[in-house]
Amino acid sequence: MNRMKITFTLTQTNKGISYDIQVSHEQRIKDTLQILRENLPMFADVSDVDYVIDADSGKNLSTEDTYGTARVYSGAELLIN
Repeated sequence: MNRMKITFTLTQTNKGISYDIQVSHEQRIKDTLQILRENLPMFADVSDVDYVIDADSGKNLSTEDTYGTARVYSGAELLIN
């Protein structure tokens, strides 16, 4: 099984905080956000969100999707509003 890793930037737009993250393309976006809330003080106040935004395309990506399903690739920037 191909366990591809992707590296992308997650930006919390209301604070102007960005963080580079590496995850498996099989991980759900929602799970990443939960892990960040629990482990990084800068993301502690991020509430459950249904969508993140792909900075390049402007598309809303469901947090229920995996990165592979959402077609998030290395070098992407995802925005949390």
